[in-house]
Amino acid sequence: MRRAAGLFDLGHMGVLQISGPHSTEFLNTVCSNYIAWLQDGQSQYAYLLDVDGNVLDDVFIYRRAWDRYLVVVNAANERKDWEWLNGVNDGKYAIDREIVSRRLKHVQIQDLKRSRGVVDLAMQGPASLEILSLLLSPEHQRTLASQQRTEFCEIDVDGHQLMVARTGYTGEEQGYEIYADGSSVRWLWDRLLEAGEPYGLLPCGLASRDSTRTEAGLPLYGHDLAGPYAMNPFEAGFGSYVKLHKPFFIGRAKCVTDYIDRSRSLIRFRVEAGARRVQTGAVVLDRAGTVMGHVTSCASLGEFQIGLALVNKLTIDQGTALSLINPPRGNQPALISDELQLGDRTSLPISGIVLSRFMARGTIPQAGEE
Repeated sequence: MRRAAGLFDLGHMGVLQISGPHSTEFLNTVCSNYIAWLQDGQSQYAYLLDVDGNVLDDVFIYRRAWDRYLVVVNAANERKDWEWLNGVNDGKYAIDREIVSRRLKHVQIQDLKRSRGVVDLAMQGPASLEILSLLLSPEHQRTLASQQRTEFCEIDVDGHQLMVARTGYTGEEQGYEIYADGSSVRWLWDRLLEAGEPYGLLPCGLASRDSTRTEAGLPLYGHDLAGPYAMNPFEAGFGSYVKLHKPFFIGRAKCVTDYIDRSRSLIRFRVEAGARRVQTGAVVLDRAGTVMGHVTSCASLGEFQIGLALVNKLTIDQGTALSLINPPRGNQPALISDELQLGDRTSLPISGIVLSRFMARGTIPQAGEE
């Protein structure tokens, strides 16, 4: 994928539509980012937060018209997000602890995946523009070639209505997410694979996307963000998607506290070729053997590994050496040194090194490089 392109079936993701004259106000209140900044054909990453500032999900918002937005949510949170948004819309949930009577004007919320079969196919990689262009008319080719990141267009291709967005969660400079309804998805999948065969396009599983997003330093909901260590967006390095200058959004008070009191950060690290596999939950130690944090994601990339870890420091210099110790296998309890007996087995430290927080776009790191 890093040298050609990969095709992903993201049909598990939830696809909602928010419409009506109060849609912008509604989304600007339930989301952490500044939805009011969006123009038609633009999209934005954001967080859904509850009234206490807990991250319910990270979502992508596409503005299709002044009164119509597409909201893409994580599969694991689809039902929860649906109930939360409808509950807020119906006045079922409090949205402000200080002004308990605060309510939002009503909008229409539709589940497009269930009502119309709308799903997402993602094509990511440097050859994706050339491959996709083979399906398009010259006019649509020019439109696609002029797109900036996070922009999208809605086009007709051989009678199939497609929404083509220059987005994706793989760290690729060139990549697209394409939304189509149920009658067009199979056609689109087959046509892309046919057009992309000479370029080396291959269908990819979600494990491929997980490895590429880890390589790029992008946190995943439930693993990193809001995972077992309750990581918030500021700790994840994604505080820019929380617009604290907005006078109000749901969960804002807690976000202000999280920003002021932050003492942890997510780092990206590399483990060199030949080392044992680092597991999620591994302990991170500094050079003095002090526990700094835990690994939240790790992926094997050829002969080496790249991972993410939440540590109790705001900054760590690139190139800093780390030691990582995997958690005990299965239900085997961890033993302190005084309890170790002859014949007992213990985990050995694995050497790692801190990388830049995010991978530079357009790079393909090799073993020992960044």
